[in-house]
Amino acid sequence: MLLNIYKLKYFYFIVLAFYLIKCIAYNYDDSSYDDEYYDEDGNIILNAVAYADSEYNEIYSAMVNDFNEYAQNNNLKIKIKINVYTNANNKNFEFFATSIESLLIKRLNKYDIYYFDNGYTQKYGPYLLDLKEYLSEDHINMYNKEIVEKSCTYNDKIVGLPFNLAYTVLYSNKILLEKI
Repeated sequence: MLLNIYKLKYFYFIVLAFYLIKCIAYNYDDSSYDDEYYDEDGNIILNAVAYADSEYNEIYSAMVNDFNEYAQNNNLKIKIKINVYTNANNKNFEFFATSIESLLIKRLNKYDIYYFDNGYTQKYGPYLLDLKEYLSEDHINMYNKEIVEKSCTYNDKIVGLPFNLAYTVLYSNKILLEKI
């Protein structure tokens, strides 16, 4: 299993929050099985979208598969479907980012969960819900406060939670390297 059960439980809480948001936003309940929102087994469908460079290509699908297995084993009646864009099926990241912004501006409900680079928090923030209204303070406090404030907050709204931290800087001490 890619994710340990500890991480999966917290992912589960986030997914439940999106489930509640979807129910509120679309004003429907579990008693009506609309094909658009439910599968043939009565599971509510949450649609997710992500962009992945080659080194992260499989992590989103694996995480969703792990969650779906957990949800099925625990009779949660939730299923996530994910659309992962990569360099192979998308022009580039900027094209993906512009496409997501267009969906948000038009308020299209194609996706319920968006995985996005924190550099786009300010751009996407006006269109995203404040997760403080749906998640407990204890749950939000599980994340590093400084990271949440700097990368997941728009106008005092928490519009996302960190999925991973990627560092793309290489530091070297030239003096020590020259001694080798």
